Amino acid sequence: GTSDDFEDSEKEILETIRHNIDDDWVPELRRCAVETLGDYIARRGEAGRLDGKSASVMVEDLLKNYDNLLQLRLRMPIDHRLDNPRNFIFQIANYDCVVDVPNSMTVLDELVPYAIDGALRKLTGIYNFTNPGAISHNEVLQLYKDYCSPNYTWKNFSLEEQNKILAAPRSNNELCDKKIKSAWPQILNIKDSLIKYVFEPNKQSGGKVRGGAKGEC
Repeated sequence: GTSDDFEDSEKEILETIRHNIDDDWVPELRRCAVETLGDYIARRGEAGRLDGKSASVMVEDLLKNYDNLLQLRLRMPIDHRLDNPRNFIFQIANYDCVVDVPNSMTVLDELVPYAIDGALRKLTGIYNFTNPGAISHNEVLQLYKDYCSPNYTWKNFSLEEQNKILAAPRSNNELCDKKIKSAWPQILNIKDSLIKYVFEPNKQSGGKVRGGAKGEC
């Protein structure tokens, strides 16, 4: 668990990953053994080298050693299944209160085919895998109300009030979309993508979020 041990183990882990990756490019991320990455992260922690970084950032540091990987950064993923607890719309619709801040988001129904296309085209590097632009939580919930549930209501509270009930502050970001628009010029901006792939289909099918805004701020 010393810093010297960490320096040696980092080289060992990177070399192990290199040996675990073969010439078949598409499934490389699967062959980059989860246990190996987990071991690396654990050793960083034991050596006192976490420096406040999250596990995802540490893994990204590792993957930068390879010039034949395609890494896609998703953010606040959304899909057409409004009853999916992992869906960002489901989550904020069931919060007692929400903050009204803009963020980059990923509409999976549109972007997952691009991920497959990127693999087949052997694109490499790091992409902010979000729809262009940003949309606020209130805008998302208003679209849900307009298309799916006219009687739906929600409450807002401030970032300061939110931070009081969270273990750690949450980030709000609009990510650069230049690279993803270059690779897929046809990609829709976040609002248009939400309407086409999420809200219009659910308007036709009668899909709704289970539950809804509740409680007091």
